[in-house]
Amino acid sequence: MISRTLVDYRGGESERSYLNAFSSNCSSIYGLNESCTRRAIDLLEAGCSVPFVARYRRDATGNADAETLFDIQRRLDDFKSMHVTRIKRLKVLEVE
Repeated sequence: MISRTLVDYRGGESERSYLNAFSSNCSSIYGLNESCTRRAIDLLEAGCSVPFVARYRRDATGNADAETLFDIQRRLDDFKSMHVTRIKRLKVLEVE
């Protein structure tokens, strides 16, 4: 189920633009550099745990603390589920 969700989520170019918008939004919310936010998202998507990223990848994430990274991870999970739902609804509309 998880791998299918990630495949749907990473489907095409428009999905990448949504992820870039998500990254930009998170960087403005948490006051981080956008490239640092993007690297944090990439590390979290690669399967790194929040404590690991907060402790050992501090330089890549702009010294983001664990609480900020947990919030980004939660928002990312919510974003992915909403995006998958959006894709499913668009497919239903295409069929009709």
